[in-house]
Amino acid sequence: MNSRRTSLLAFVSIVAIVATLATAAPAIADDATPPPDIVRTKNGGMMRGTIVESVPDERVDIMLPGGQSRTIDMADVVYAGPASADPGAVPPPRPAPPRATNSVTIHAPSVHVQLRSDQDGLTFHHKVGSSRGFASSGVEIETSHLEPLCSVPCAVELPRGTHQFGLSVAGSRVLEPDNEFVLNGNTRLYGRVESRAGVRLAGWLTLAGAIAVGTVVTLYHHRRECDDLNYCKDRYPYALPGVGVIAIGLGFGAYMALQSDRAEIDIR
Repeated sequence: MNSRRTSLLAFVSIVAIVATLATAAPAIADDATPPPDIVRTKNGGMMRGTIVESVPDERVDIMLPGGQSRTIDMADVVYAGPASADPGAVPPPRPAPPRATNSVTIHAPSVHVQLRSDQDGLTFHHKVGSSRGFASSGVEIETSHLEPLCSVPCAVELPRGTHQFGLSVAGSRVLEPDNEFVLNGNTRLYGRVESRAGVRLAGWLTLAGAIAVGTVVTLYHHRRECDDLNYCKDRYPYALPGVGVIAIGLGFGAYMALQSDRAEIDIR
């Protein structure tokens, strides 16, 4: 009899414990669920709960998880609404990208290059390559390929490394200096094209003047001499000086007439 009573009491106790746990489970689940609303104040405070009433420009009433009710003036509120739309929430950290194996990533940072000149209409060009070929005479020639960058004053972004540039003025042909530039940081390049059109004009005038003056000197004081057999011959006593004037003038004039424009670029 006593053993039956003991077994019955144990069974009743187990049923009571199970019922208690079943009754408390929803409450525990409710406690584990965070409140749906949030109120943030201007002083940095934050309250979670359930917004009971919200009156624009006046107040907001929120029920806290413990059952207390709080009223906050809207003048002190930064945000009041669903927690899922809270603009002040800290976003979850972004997962780190997977680490690649057997690969190398090379970064080629660029440099900021300012292009300047005291000449209007000057355009910087960037050398992107070159090609080699042969002229009809069999002489090997190299042709540079340049693309326009911008007209001064301007600035461009270029990769670090060695670069070559060219210059043109108002649509003229591109002139390429011989120097190269190693760009490892922000740089200012100053360009200028030296026109030698005046020198070339002076060269052509020298050529023409030398021929004219030399001819006059050569023909100056021309005389005719005849011998006893009446054989006559023209004499030009100043022919040699006249030819010298022409030769010297042709040399200097050709040198000046063949002068080409020159481009200069330096770092300042």
